[in-house]
Amino acid sequence: MIDPGYRIPEQIFINFETMSMISIKEAKLIILEHSRKVPVHPIPLAMALGSTLATDVYHHSSAMTGYTKGCELTQDSIGRLAGLGHTQVHVYRQPSVGIIVAGDDLRQFADRQQVYGKVRESNSHALTAALKQSNITRINFYNAKDTLPGMTAVLKEALKINDILILTCGKKVGCYDFVIRAAEYCGIKQIFNKVRQKPGRPLYFGETENQVIFGLPGDSSTVLNCFYEYVLPAIEKLNNYKGVLKNKVS
Repeated sequence: MIDPGYRIPEQIFINFETMSMISIKEAKLIILEHSRKVPVHPIPLAMALGSTLATDVYHHSSAMTGYTKGCELTQDSIGRLAGLGHTQVHVYRQPSVGIIVAGDDLRQFADRQQVYGKVRESNSHALTAALKQSNITRINFYNAKDTLPGMTAVLKEALKINDILILTCGKKVGCYDFVIRAAEYCGIKQIFNKVRQKPGRPLYFGETENQVIFGLPGDSSTVLNCFYEYVLPAIEKLNNYKGVLKNKVS
């Protein structure tokens, strides 16, 4: 018999979906930790405009003048290095970025026909502009069908030649599920797939031995916000880019 003085506790609701998310700060730290530097290679000084130095460059007879590792080479710095007698520099190879767009509810920009239920695809254009603003010109484009086999096939192809992959879908929630499953089939190790933020909660991040992969939300404004918050820092880490030219030439 139940004690009349016993009170049955109210049901406790636990949101396991929220518990599986990580914070914005955690996401940024994890991304930087897993972003590896791209290879270093020597190139002629005349072709180095916009590249990032991989080694310190000094005057042959003095250790007090030159440019430090991580500097972006501008017209001025190339001219000064040539004046110091350098004809070749070691730089970080610019990372190649693949943009994969998927979604049956999207229609291409060149398609002028109005189709009910479909919106014009704009994310690839916004991401391309943002990448070029950051001096990234090695950009490859892919269109994937909003199916698991279609997404998997395109993802396998893109992994062959890109250092960074950015996947973005339409408005359908199911498309994002295909991204997660296709990445698993392609041997990509998932690091996280949700961040405690609104908008932009569904944010995928994974890696292979030599690449990092991002799955961004479908809304165009959210895509750009997530690009600047998460993807661009990874690109700068890959490039070992310091952002500001630090030269010691007097």
